Amino acid sequence: MNIAWLGRRACLSARQPTCFTRVAGPVIQTRGAKKRRPQTLQMNDDKENLEDMTDDERVEAMEKQRLYSNFTPLSSMWSVDAETLDHLMPYKTRWTSWADIKTTPLNNLENRVRNFTANWKLAMYDSFPGRQIGHQESMQRYLSWPRNCLSTTSLKPDAWLAPLRDIAAQTYQDLNQAVADKDMRQAKLLSKTSYREDVLERIRKMNRTHKYFWHMHRELAPLKILSIRAVEFHFGTEDPPFGNRLLVQALCRIETEQSLEVYDQRGMAIHTPLDPDADVRSGDRIPAQRRRVLEYLILEKKMFYDTPWYFREQMWPTPGRTIAA
Repeated sequence: MNIAWLGRRACLSARQPTCFTRVAGPVIQTRGAKKRRPQTLQMNDDKENLEDMTDDERVEAMEKQRLYSNFTPLSSMWSVDAETLDHLMPYKTRWTSWADIKTTPLNNLENRVRNFTANWKLAMYDSFPGRQIGHQESMQRYLSWPRNCLSTTSLKPDAWLAPLRDIAAQTYQDLNQAVADKDMRQAKLLSKTSYREDVLERIRKMNRTHKYFWHMHRELAPLKILSIRAVEFHFGTEDPPFGNRLLVQALCRIETEQSLEVYDQRGMAIHTPLDPDADVRSGDRIPAQRRRVLEYLILEKKMFYDTPWYFREQMWPTPGRTIAA
C-alpha cells in the first residue's frame, strides 16, 4: 500500500472548500434593462421640476443639492446656465423718425445707468480682472469711482475694463483657432449655451479629411464693450471658496479681418485664393481671400469658479439701425 499517496489524499479531502470574495465587474447594459441616470442629471431634472413641487419639497431638494455641491463644486446648484441679462445695444438716433427721437436717447441712457451699476458692483467686490481696486476710503471712493464706472466703452489703457477687453480678444482668437483645429474640447471650454451649439455645429459640418488654417490678420476697429452686467448668482449660506458671488456678462463688439485656408487630403487648396492667378494645384500653402467679420458676442464668467471666460451668445443689431460705437 502506498502510504504517501493515502496521506496526500487524506490531506486534500480534509481541506475546507475555499470561498472567493465576489468582485463587482463592469455593468453590462442589456436590452430592456433600465439605465440608471447619473446623479448630476437627476439633479438637473429636480431643478427643472421645482415648479411642480410643494414648498417643503423644494426646500428639501435644494438642501440636497447644497450638500452635494460641497463634494463636487462644478456640479453644484449654482453651475446651471444663467439667463442672458438685460443687455441693450446703444443705437444712433434717427432724426427722421419721431419714435426714435423719443425712445433711443432714453434706451441709451438706461444702458449707461445699468453699466454704471454693474461697474460699481464689480468695484465693491474688487472683481475687475487684472485690476486691484481695493477698499478705498469713503471720500476717495465717491470721488474717483463714478468717473471710472462711467467709462464702460472707453478704449483707454488705464480704464477699469481694459484687461477685460484683452481677455475677450484672446478668447475670441482661441475659440476660432479651436474651431479650425476641430478641437471639440477646447471649443466647449470657451463657449456655452446657444453659442456653444452654433460652434459645435460648425465643427460637425467640417470635412474630416480637410485641413483648415484660420488667420486673424488685424482688428479693423478696437474691441469695445457696449454693455456690462453683474448680478449675484451664488446664494449659498457661506461665501464661495474661490472668488466671489458674482455672475458677469459683457457685450463685446468685435470687428476683424480674417481668412480661412482649406486644403483637401491631397494638399490642394479648395478656398478662394487671395491672388487670383495662384496655382491651387501646386500643393503649397496659398493665402486665402480676406473678409471683414463683425460680431456682437456676450462674454460671461461665474466669478466663484476657477474657469476661463467664455462666449455664451451672439446678438445682432436691429436691421436698419446703426450702433452708436
